[in-house]
Amino acid sequence: MARTSYVSRHLSCTLVAGAAAAALLLTTSLVRAQSDIRTPIGTRGSVVLDDLAGFRASSVGGVGYSGPLGISTQSLSENIPSGNANATGGSDTFHYTTIWFAPELDYFVIDHLSIGGLIDIASTSSSFSESLTGASTTTTSLPTTTNVTVLPRVGWMFNLADRWALWPRAGLGYSVRTTAEPTVANGGGVATNTTDSFSGFVIDLDASLVFRINQMFFLRATPEITFVPGSHTLTANNVSTSYGATLFDFTADIGFGLNWNL
Repeated sequence: MARTSYVSRHLSCTLVAGAAAAALLLTTSLVRAQSDIRTPIGTRGSVVLDDLAGFRASSVGGVGYSGPLGISTQSLSENIPSGNANATGGSDTFHYTTIWFAPELDYFVIDHLSIGGLIDIASTSSSFSESLTGASTTTTSLPTTTNVTVLPRVGWMFNLADRWALWPRAGLGYSVRTTAEPTVANGGGVATNTTDSFSGFVIDLDASLVFRINQMFFLRATPEITFVPGSHTLTANNVSTSYGATLFDFTADIGFGLNWNL
């Protein structure tokens, strides 16, 4: 009994000591966490990259990932039922591959005031495959879409607390989206080249809620509104037709950023 009692007391002391050590470690970590914010975000001379990696939900582009550089592949398959009792079904598959380069940078010229912008270059290629039961699969190339956007912007950083800030920004730039149809030959053997483009000035407004993880890295959540009053141009065999068009997009973006004090 004495030995059992000793073991129990020893185990209890060990648990208490471990809990005390964990509490001390946690307290030390919190103190360090408080002290690792040496300067407020948005101080003069700071460079901010606000889209190292993120998750984006857009009313136009759907749901996907964001970041300065990347590649995305998507495949959508649909089962096709048979048309009659003597026919068999199959499937249709759409393939999309997007490559993008979209660096963003903002610099604080004075405390709170930032100037910066982004350059967005993206290309999406697509194809369509039809597979019928008992027949070979046929694949058809679909239009390739290229997007180019240049957007200078200005912002103001409101420091809400030691780790929290609100960063509204406004940008005015230019964007072009071009869709190139695959070259096809008509019945007379003459090739047809068709491009469909949308272009215009970009008005962009966003307001990031920033939470600083430490001195360098932060987490941000951003609602963003983009409005593009532009024109739509259809060109076929060097003959173009243009008409007015507008784009409105609401985006919600969550991701990581980098704050670097020079």
